[in-house]
Formats: sequence, C-alpha cells, structure tokens
Amino acid sequence: MVRREQDTVRSGEASLKLERLELITGNNFGVVQTVPVRGGAEYHYRVWAREAEPEMRLGVGVSWRRADSSYINASRVRYSEDSPDWQAVADTLVAPAEAGLAEFRIRCYAVGGMTAPRSALVDDAWFAEPTTPAETTQVWFAEDSLGLRLIDFFSKARYSIDYCSYNSNRMDVTQALLDARARGVRVRVITDDARLSNEWVLTLREAGVPVWTDSVGPGASFYMHNKFAVRDFGNADSADDRVWCATYNANEGDLRADCALELPHTGIARAFRAEFEQMWGDTGMVPDPARAKFHRGKSDVIETHLFELDGWPVELYFAPQDRPVDTVAVRVAAAEQQVLFAIFSYTHQGVGDAMIDRWDEGVWVGGVIDRSGLRQQGAQYPRLVDAGIPVYEDSVPFGEKILHTKLMVIDSLVTVVGSANWSGNGNEHNDEYLFVLHHPGLARRFLEELHQRFWEATNPAVAEPGPGARRTLPAATVVRAAALKPGLLGPELVAPGVRVFDAAGREVRRIAGPGVYHFVAEGRTRHRLVVLR
Repeated sequence: MVRREQDTVRSGEASLKLERLELITGNNFGVVQTVPVRGGAEYHYRVWAREAEPEMRLGVGVSWRRADSSYINASRVRYSEDSPDWQAVADTLVAPAEAGLAEFRIRCYAVGGMTAPRSALVDDAWFAEPTTPAETTQVWFAEDSLGLRLIDFFSKARYSIDYCSYNSNRMDVTQALLDARARGVRVRVITDDARLSNEWVLTLREAGVPVWTDSVGPGASFYMHNKFAVRDFGNADSADDRVWCATYNANEGDLRADCALELPHTGIARAFRAEFEQMWGDTGMVPDPARAKFHRGKSDVIETHLFELDGWPVELYFAPQDRPVDTVAVRVAAAEQQVLFAIFSYTHQGVGDAMIDRWDEGVWVGGVIDRSGLRQQGAQYPRLVDAGIPVYEDSVPFGEKILHTKLMVIDSLVTVVGSANWSGNGNEHNDEYLFVLHHPGLARRFLEELHQRFWEATNPAVAEPGPGARRTLPAATVVRAAALKPGLLGPELVAPGVRVFDAAGREVRRIAGPGVYHFVAEGRTRHRLVVLR
C-alpha cells in the first residue's frame, strides 16, 4: 500500500508511506518511475528514508533498459540502515552505453521475516544527472595558494570574523585580520595555548584584537587543533554567511599537501559559531574564562549535525564531544566498493579494523600516510600492510614534502575531511571538526587530489617538482604484473600499446585505449594498472 503521510515528514507537507501488508518472503514491493537517460552519462540518486517500524528496510536501485524497453542490467541495491531517524540513501551510477531508459525503484524489504504488516517512509527522492558544487562552494589545495585564499576570505568580511586556528603565524594573514578590524569588522581569534608568546598573537593583541586560547580549564596540554573561520554570520543579510574550514595552518613558509573549503551556508555557519562561542565563553567581544570550555569540558551545543549542500546531505561533528574519529570508522565500515585516503597521522585502531574488514570482504582499500606517522606508537600502517592493503609512505614533491591533509573518499561519493588526525587524541581530547560530505561533485574534486598523492607515493622515482604536476609513462610500455605495486587509476587515462604480463611471461592484458583496467595478480593481492598521460 502506498499513501501520503502528513504526520511525519522531512520537508514539505507530506512524505510517502510504503506499507507492506503481506507476510511473505520477497522484495518486489514498492514504487518505480521510468525516466529517459543518456547512454554513458553519470547519474546520481538520493532518497531520504525513515523506518517507521522494525523488520522493514528500504532498498533503492536502478534497472537500465534500451529505448525499446528491453532489459540491459541492474545496479547494485543500496539499503537504508537500522535507524528510526531520517537517513539518506544515495549512489552514483553510469548508464550503460546502449541505455535509453532507467527504472528508478524504491522497494520494501522484510528483515528476518515479518511478523506483522510494516511500513517505512520516503521523502525528497530524486534521480538526475550530476550536480556540480555551486560556484560559491570552493575547494582548494596546496597549488591554489591556501594562505592567499584565506587572506581573500578575510578581505571580503563586512561584519564579523571568528577565526579559530591551531597556529597562524603568516604575517600577511595577520595583516588581513588587522585590515578587517580597521574596516569596522568585529574580529575574534582562538588559538592553541602554545602560541601565546608568538609574534602574530602579540601583534593582534597590541592592535586591540582579542585572542583567546585553551589555557583555561582542564586539558590545556591537549591541542586546540581546529582550523576554521566564520565570516559575516549574524548580520541582517544571511546571503553572505561563509565558513572557511581546512586541514591547513596558515604558517609562514608552510607548503604542505593540505586542503580547504569555503562553504556558503547559514546553518553550517551557525554551528561553527556555536562551537566557537562555547570555547570563547561568551557571545560578545570579551571571552569569559569562567564559562569558556575546551577539550573534554565541552558539550554538544549545535542544533543539528545534519545539513544540506546543493541538495546533498552534509554531516558535521566536533571533538571531543562527538568523538568524530569513531564516525570515520563507521563510514569505512559501510563502504561497498572503494576507500581511498591520505592522512598525516593514523593510530586509531577502530578505523584500522574497519579498513581491514572491508578489504577482507572484497572492498578495495588504499591510501598514503605521511612518513612521520608510519611507525609512531600505535600506528596502523604495519597492520594495514600485513593485511595486504596497498598503503604507502608519502612522496609529496613540493614545499616541506609533508602530507598534512586528513582526507578520505568512500565509493566515489562520500568525502570525509576535517582537522582531526585519526588518533585517540583527535577523537577524545583535542578540539577538532569533521565533515562527512555526501556530495558526488565535491567527491570528484577530492578524488583528483587523492589520485595525485597516491600516484606520487607509488611512483616516487618519477615524481616531478611542483604541486599538481601530472606524471608521464610512454606508450607501448611493457609492465610485468608481478612487479607492479597495487595502485589507483588517475583521472586522465590513456595508454594505447601498453601490455601487461604475468610472472611467467604470459601476456594477461593489452591496453587498447582509455579506460579503467583491473586485474588480479597471483595470490590475493588486488592490482590496478596505473597509467597517466
């Protein structure tokens, strides 16, 4: 039975209630819509689901058909989770070359045998060609001059700047804050207590800009490790609300593999402002030591952890009150196809356990870790390597040659990024933030960065100077599978004439042109041929 539900909705006036009345095994119960598609094009879908009762799940998938309605194949089915809350079920698919129609299906699935009629709710469901991030949503990496991007962010402030950074000793960034104050902008700054005697902090304070640290209350020995700024939130015009959030510390001479986002979003700005003022201890210009809370003294003060950006779900968490690195482990555990990551420090056993489990279940997992974090106490690197997972020491070819980012993309759809390293301190003690972005357009941007870092790590001998440089392998290259490191394909692939041989000298693959090529070498080790032009 399908009917409108007005009592429980996610948005708008009504949701769709799917009620399964038959207590029999099977799953062909639900709704379907047929839409025209372009063969070879990429499509996304998203369905907000809520399980109104136990013993019921929703499954979402697509059946591809030719223009004459003849069947081609079907996509994998994605399922709702066991939760009474609204949740997004989403995927990114590529239509077969001969496809002309797509049947978009939302079905009811019985779990463990139904004992009575059960129902589930659906809201805000859609299937469409991909959206790209709005022009005002920005993603930047080292080659984009992150310090200059931050200066530009501050230069556009007209009402307020709340800047929270572990360190920020670039004096041109300091000057941008002073310039903003001179324009009448309200400027407040929070940093780690280890910076109290730094020149940039003294300069700001001497000019009348209040700078606050985590030196009050318990836990000051841990890091105030955030890297975010909120601009112009709280004035009459919500259209100019902006958030800068990064893995980057704006330090003099720092050139590391990092990333930053600028998001135009009032709700996200409100959440970051609430977190800032929890640490500030007040809503005004003077911090209140008696009310200021850092580290494990903080509580969950934001109204919601779930937002929308360009129509896609965005989750936001803060440490330590939300234990965000535990969320990283949960997201990895839900991966169905691929997990690719790059991280400065990685000691969290729960994330390591989740990666090894997914790898053992056939999900491709791979990544790069900064060399400083490979063998630190509790490092997960040895465990991952022992499990056969392709994880490598970084080979960043520019600047300080440091991989400082904290980044993961799951199933080419979900991006996990924030200030927190995957560690016990990042989860339980430091002041941090973490995004989970269910946005395929943003995921594509972050995947380009991950491909680059992975390629450098697996091919250090041919790494060229300069961030963003692409690598070259000649055509008609002969590669022996047994000698190949497991790798990941980059975004630009063409290799006519490349031939792949196994350890016995038998040709196992000939590359005829552009594409994604997979093969499995002897044993369990999974390989992907890396060829970039």
